[in-house]
Amino acid sequence: MHFSGLTNFLNMTISLNRFMTPKNKIIALIFTALFIFHPANGREVEGIAAIVNDEVISQFDVDQRVNLFLVTSGIERTPQNIDGLRRQVLRSLIQEKLQLQEARDSEIEVSRAEINASMQDMASGSNRSLAEVVQFLKDNNVHIRTMENQIEAELAWNRFVRGRFGRQISIGEIEIDETLERAEQAINQDRVNISEILLLANNQQDTQRLLAEAGQIVGQLRAGVNFGAVARQFSAASSSASGGNLGWLPVNQLEKDIVPIIENMAIGDISEPIQTSAGIYIVQLNSKQQSGGIDPMRNLFDLLIITYDIGTDDPLSKLATIKNNFTTCNQTEAEAKNMGALSVTRTGEVELRRFPKNLQSEISKQEAGQIIGPKKNEKIAEMVVVCERKDNQGAAISRDVVENNLYSQRLAIMARRHLRELRRDSIVEYR
Repeated sequence: MHFSGLTNFLNMTISLNRFMTPKNKIIALIFTALFIFHPANGREVEGIAAIVNDEVISQFDVDQRVNLFLVTSGIERTPQNIDGLRRQVLRSLIQEKLQLQEARDSEIEVSRAEINASMQDMASGSNRSLAEVVQFLKDNNVHIRTMENQIEAELAWNRFVRGRFGRQISIGEIEIDETLERAEQAINQDRVNISEILLLANNQQDTQRLLAEAGQIVGQLRAGVNFGAVARQFSAASSSASGGNLGWLPVNQLEKDIVPIIENMAIGDISEPIQTSAGIYIVQLNSKQQSGGIDPMRNLFDLLIITYDIGTDDPLSKLATIKNNFTTCNQTEAEAKNMGALSVTRTGEVELRRFPKNLQSEISKQEAGQIIGPKKNEKIAEMVVVCERKDNQGAAISRDVVENNLYSQRLAIMARRHLRELRRDSIVEYR
């Protein structure tokens, strides 16, 4: 029997158990035991890891998710690592079970087409085809349904959160104006690109245990485990779908407990667990920018570079002819090739800072259609045509972007709060 069929069977048995007579319960338990431990079912039916509101998470579910994490993160497969991962994975599976139960109670169903589309997006993000991902999982003894279950829970929960709380959120014009003003002031402040992992605790006792688990995760990350893979598996933040990456943010928009830690981190560093009012964070600093304002070194130039060997008969004269005949870059490129140029190179759009430092100043002064040269040195004669120029406009901020960000932040807070309530009110039995 397929492992998902086993889980469904166990769920049905546990649910019916509440309505059985003592005699029937004994018969059902004997039948279930015979079913579970029949040799033909092998490794798939080792038993139950946890029961969440009368629904089963099997040991096989846990094993499969551990395997999925191992093959996607690069963590070494050791007994110690596997033992630690099983606890973290079980916690994630319990959370997903609660999310699916809540979505199902609201009559939310995720279609096969939606799951397939998300699988395709995930495959594209790793520069693979979906068929290659499926084969990769199969080669590593991970059933494709393991990944599909995780995606289904994420899609169902997101739809539930939007439907349940989306209409309750109202972003006023004054709030947008104030946020936009702060964002515009922050353009010239330092910005950071960070990734996050958020772990949620139910109570103070759970917080202490979770801090210990977070410390283990930090150790794994610093040992080379892929941050994005860990975020996708274990983070409760909405950024988990993108591997925890938050993109570029002004430092003053971060959680106040995180700011002093980020300021003392070097690029690539991974923080210790950070306890905040929202939960326990682990952050990685991906990059820094001193300013998000207009940067001339990020101006884009598309150049046509034409060179002749200095030994060519009168190379400067040839370049002068090409210059005088200039109308468009395409026409000039073809003419230079016909006139035997040593090389004719079209750079495409390149940031000014990417060009040699001794040329940056001169290039920066040119507009589209202007020409530098002809010039020569002891080896070549050269001419540079500026085909196109696009000046950097700095960080673009609009009211729509601000409003969408405020909406997403408010929705994420309400989702975390509701998930914490679900965990608190649930009946979870560990086996």
